Amino acid sequence: MLKSLIYSIYLKVIFLFITGFYLILSGIDIMTNVKVWNFFFSKINLMINKYGTESGSFLSLANKFFSVRFQPSDFMIGLILILIGCILIAIGVILAIPEKYFSTKFINYFRELNFKLDNNRKILATIIILILLSSIFYLFIDFNEHIARINSFKQADVAGNIHFYVEDGITLEEKMFNKNINLKISNYPFYQWVCAVIVKISGLDIEQSGRLFNIIIFVLTFILFYNLLNYLKVDKLNIILILLLFSFSPLGLYYYRSVHPDPLSIFFTFSSILLYIKYDTEDKLINLILSIITGIIACLIKNPIFLMGFIAIAFYKIYNSRSILTLFKIDFLIFSTFIFLSIVLYKFSTEAINGGISLPSNWIFGTTMQRMQLTPYLLLILWNAFEITNPLFFIISFLGFGYSIIKIKTSKSHLLFIGLLIGMLITIFIFFNVFQAHDYYHLPFIIIISYFTVMGFSVILNKIKTWNNIRSSIVIYFTVILFILTDFLGLALLKMPTAPDYKITNAGEYIQKNIGKNDFLFYTNSYDIESWDPTYLFHSRRNGYNISVKNIMKDEYIDKIVENYKSTYQNFYLYIPKEFLLNDLLLYNKFTNYKIFKLGRILKITLAQNKNKKNKD
Repeated sequence: MLKSLIYSIYLKVIFLFITGFYLILSGIDIMTNVKVWNFFFSKINLMINKYGTESGSFLSLANKFFSVRFQPSDFMIGLILILIGCILIAIGVILAIPEKYFSTKFINYFRELNFKLDNNRKILATIIILILLSSIFYLFIDFNEHIARINSFKQADVAGNIHFYVEDGITLEEKMFNKNINLKISNYPFYQWVCAVIVKISGLDIEQSGRLFNIIIFVLTFILFYNLLNYLKVDKLNIILILLLFSFSPLGLYYYRSVHPDPLSIFFTFSSILLYIKYDTEDKLINLILSIITGIIACLIKNPIFLMGFIAIAFYKIYNSRSILTLFKIDFLIFSTFIFLSIVLYKFSTEAINGGISLPSNWIFGTTMQRMQLTPYLLLILWNAFEITNPLFFIISFLGFGYSIIKIKTSKSHLLFIGLLIGMLITIFIFFNVFQAHDYYHLPFIIIISYFTVMGFSVILNKIKTWNNIRSSIVIYFTVILFILTDFLGLALLKMPTAPDYKITNAGEYIQKNIGKNDFLFYTNSYDIESWDPTYLFHSRRNGYNISVKNIMKDEYIDKIVENYKSTYQNFYLYIPKEFLLNDLLLYNKFTNYKIFKLGRILKITLAQNKNKKNKD
């Protein structure tokens, strides 16, 4: 009796009605008055801080995610909640109506719609093109803006390289405005070279050219993923939903409109994967050659990204042959050898250009102690659950992973994406520090999590189909619509801000107008230890040093730098934002007031020899 009551269709109807009305009321509430989500995030902040035990506390993580990284739109959140509520009520109404009241025409419409989706290429192409155009439209928002503020340091680093390639021509060395950064190359600058060419041809500025090239890469990657999924014989409806999740991932939408080289490496990595799978299936040598070439390019741009793909290919081959000895066959050995040689080339050439200087290994790989702490793992979860997707879909992706494990023998797509997930986890473990420090390292994971999320929803939809009546067909379509709206709710809620830091950009524009191109600029950006962040000098478009208040006050710190560069630059200036201004600093006799404006002060530096002459007199 109790079991029949629990599974009663009317209990489902009541649940759907209550949930639907609750969501509608919540949506109206959010659109009109109360900042429900802001309250929710503040509570998470407090909870994380309360239980934080490691250095830095979890509060900084919560602040980073819930008050700085995301800009939820109350109107959009409210509207989408209302739409979801209406759909749930509509499903409840459909379930409540006996099937005999549905007309034959109505039933056939839904059955034909399902048939058309599977067999009509025009409908499929129309839906996919609409998804692509919608995401492109979003990527062009704030197209003319300066570099957005989240991880602006990497974008400014790359944009600075492009500036000097435009000014001085194409070289392997990555020049920067920051003269106190000793690294001359960190990755092979294919992306920067193409952007420089776009600037030369189109007349666009640096930020716009970088943004345009990444939007083009996004379109190519979208088409590539469609071809990969289609080649692996993924269901058409699932392909649509996977591409939808990929296209509207908050992390993807942010970085595919940024000045950033990682999307190019992702494109070449998955091109190599698709070409190798085609070679493995069709035995065409041209596919193997192209797979090697695209793999080498991906490695030279960013080898951690390709490592994930390499592991996935190895897993794919081992599972298909049921033997690890397949990795010692001539074709895979040739593939592996060329990839290995490209990494060796990258290592030796970059060290030669950098004069033996390289980033500390702890910065790249992390430490054993770091891997034993809780905070980095929480940060990795936050990157994936709140930036790649939304928390609901992230949880559903685990269901999809379990389903793929069970069905791995029946589908090449399950096999490949499980291999990609294994590659993803191994890559994170090896390059632990950079993955927990920078969210853009997680960009290649978007398609993986999207795939498993859709597989999770497939499990849910297949469960609905067991009802074996017309209601199931109708509810399936409403569930798909619900899926789409929930994705857009995640987008509205977790939208990453596209606006730049106007304090830095406005100060940079003022500096450009008042300091000559051949002058040297010290840019104050901290009290104690200066940051290497190239954002400040990039927006100023002036060569110089980042400097701290502490080092400004040292007697000979600036003098030594000026002495080193006085034969190259005409004048030397110090910019101090108003938040760093100190009375005793302004009275210091090394400086003279030059320009004062609302954001800070530009001070002209008196050369050391003039100061010494004055003291002798």
